[in-house]
Amino acid sequence: MNKFSYKQKILGALLSLTTMSFFWAMTGSQVWANTMYLTPTHDTYIAWNQTIVNPTGDVNTQNYGSASGLSVGTFTYPTVPVSWGWNYRYRSLLQFDLSSIPSGLNITSVSLELQIFSYSPSSIPTIDLHRMSDDGWDEASITWNSAPSAFTAASVSGALDTLSLDNWLWTFNLDSWNMAEDLGDGKVTFILKDQNDQTITPSRSLSFYSSEGSAAPRLVIEYDSQVPIPGSFLLLGSGFLGLGAWRRFSKK
Repeated sequence: MNKFSYKQKILGALLSLTTMSFFWAMTGSQVWANTMYLTPTHDTYIAWNQTIVNPTGDVNTQNYGSASGLSVGTFTYPTVPVSWGWNYRYRSLLQFDLSSIPSGLNITSVSLELQIFSYSPSSIPTIDLHRMSDDGWDEASITWNSAPSAFTAASVSGALDTLSLDNWLWTFNLDSWNMAEDLGDGKVTFILKDQNDQTITPSRSLSFYSSEGSAAPRLVIEYDSQVPIPGSFLLLGSGFLGLGAWRRFSKK
């Protein structure tokens, strides 16, 4: 075996190692689970009442955008005749900016988390979560009378004891939500309402913290990302170091 063929074989081996290392570094990867948290850009509640002999006035035109709570459900004064009109409905709206979600992200799960502010165990509503088709509202000015009326059928529905409750945390699983349209315009609005709020009695309501409160609602987005295996880059580096060492050796 002559010196040239010996060098040639060493070069071939090093080139092969470097090529394979480069391929593994580019294709070898691990799937890592990641979580993204979004808080509302707008959130508030809206209220309706009958105005007959009602001491609180017409809440249908009142705005609650600065409130620290998001109310959902119904309420009536038990000692006051229904005909007096002291009857209330409460719905809450939340809007999220989705523009920070990268295109093509492999989303595996989505949920909405709301921290409960107050509720009565004896009168908890069954809450429906709907997606609204109109995102053109502002928490600082919206009222019951001005709120968009069009929303989809409930994508999530449940009572407190059937949803995930931990440390007063109410979680809506939104895996069935088709995000494509909302990702296109970069925002989504959800409305929370009592499943049967056309029937006022008996009273049933609860409140969640709003973004003005101490625990803002969160849209929780879980996704997978591909991360290159570190060992692949070590192999690639070893190949380049080997080539460099061979070049120095061959010049001697």
